[in-house]
Amino acid sequence: MRADKWDQDHVRMPHSPESMYPVSQTELKSRWQIICDTYKRPITSSRELEKAILSYNLNTKDDLVFGALHEFFNRTLDQSEMIGFFQSLLPKIVKLALEIEDKFRGSLPILAKGGNRSISMTQVQAGILLANAFLCTFPRRNSTTAQSALPSINFYRNVGGGVLGRGSVQEEIRFVLCPELVVARLFCESLGDTEALIVTGCERFNTYEGYGGTFTWSGDYNDSARQRDSYHRLNTIVVAIDALHNNRQSDQFKLEAIKRETNKAYAGFSFGQEGAIATGNWGCGAFNGDPLLKFLIQLMAASVCRKPIAYFTFGDEELRDKLFEMHQFLMRKDVTVGNSILWIRIIIILLPKTMYLPLAVSHCRSVMEGNQSLFFSEECKQIRRIALRLHLLHSRYRSDYPSY
Repeated sequence: MRADKWDQDHVRMPHSPESMYPVSQTELKSRWQIICDTYKRPITSSRELEKAILSYNLNTKDDLVFGALHEFFNRTLDQSEMIGFFQSLLPKIVKLALEIEDKFRGSLPILAKGGNRSISMTQVQAGILLANAFLCTFPRRNSTTAQSALPSINFYRNVGGGVLGRGSVQEEIRFVLCPELVVARLFCESLGDTEALIVTGCERFNTYEGYGGTFTWSGDYNDSARQRDSYHRLNTIVVAIDALHNNRQSDQFKLEAIKRETNKAYAGFSFGQEGAIATGNWGCGAFNGDPLLKFLIQLMAASVCRKPIAYFTFGDEELRDKLFEMHQFLMRKDVTVGNSILWIRIIIILLPKTMYLPLAVSHCRSVMEGNQSLFFSEECKQIRRIALRLHLLHSRYRSDYPSY
């Protein structure tokens, strides 16, 4: 017997008996049966594939866009590759998708915001979910309207960023290197400010070149040599932590933003007991993050977790040297995470040209929590002097901020 659950707390599965589809104004039919019948017929082109998918998605047809699919088959693949896909690969995808009845006899819980929960599945099960996502079989998952159950396998809101759209930077690249990660979009709600998504055991299948607009697939990757843990999972852990999007670059230097990013990094870095954290310029691309500030934030979080960092600057030697110099300074001064004043001084030095005294004083007041003797201490006076020098040096930006 299947323990199917058709509610907001679980993924609505394609093969659920609750999933019905209107075939006329007065008749409902099992949507899963329509899907099974649809793929009994051979499909030989992207247009036929589109027609097949729409046969059980007519209610959301305006939300499904097939332009990239058609371009891929008509312009990217040559004739022999296209024939190979429809004659060999697509039937295997369909066969895998239809195995969902045997491999998933219950429902998947949604990893809801504010909860602490885990889901375990085999690689075959992950492949089955991906195959069904490719064929758009999940009910109520292709629409961007509020009536669709959260989250969606097919749009932009959750983990993975724009991996299923136009994105091709840090997060999206990681997800296409390890396609099993895309499955998380099916059952993971958008993360809260103190939440992280931890994925253990995902396999890497692809290599790549470039970044952003130059990103291209460059070949297969063999991940079979990687060690496995006691559960026979690949010994790899991917931590998904979402950075703030800074409409103005100066916003990230406000205390609330720094606290949020530090808590977010700690949520991700605190998982597990061993191993270094491999990271880089987190949120420093389209999200306008400052690499020096994000380095400090990640360094603080990793230090509290007592874990080393392997920090990658992606060939930026100037940034590498700046980060090394900053780290050496912190070591020489015996700076600890608890030494708020020195951290604030460093942050003030990092302020962009458009920032000046008001923000510096605001930081000092927040850190001192109203303690006037500390606020007027020599350390804070020195911070204010640094900020004032920045203000005078870049006074042409004064009109952007209220008088202080």
